[in-house]
Amino acid sequence: RGERRRVSVDDFHLDYRRTRLADGEYIAAAHLRLPSPDARLVVHKFSKRLEDDISTVLGAALVSASEVRIAWGGMAATPRRSPALEQLLASGTTPDDAAIDAAIATDTTPMDDVRGSARYRAAMARAFVHEALDVSRELGRA
Repeated sequence: RGERRRVSVDDFHLDYRRTRLADGEYIAAAHLRLPSPDARLVVHKFSKRLEDDISTVLGAALVSASEVRIAWGGMAATPRRSPALEQLLASGTTPDDAAIDAAIATDTTPMDDVRGSARYRAAMARAFVHEALDVSRELGRA
């Protein structure tokens, strides 16, 4: 109908396979804040089969000298950011696995399905956080 509206990516997904798009609407543009020049993007897709595009867990982290942003796929009904984990990693200390697990559990609701168990998903998420921490150390954050 020629109308435009903006929706934050944090508010776009409502539930599994449900978004804020109304009938007849489409995404015309995506507006992104560019990261700082020192930022590194870390993305890891955990999947049992290469030919299947549905990942068991997908972790994405943007790590810079000033911030860490982390988002997950496969750890809840919809893709989501991980604010508790971001806050933990912003503290400047290297968290232990118990703290990492607690932050992941605060932000996600991993499920059991044919792709993997909730326990497997949590373990892959923790492994991804360690990968992001390695990059953070390379940048002098931790």
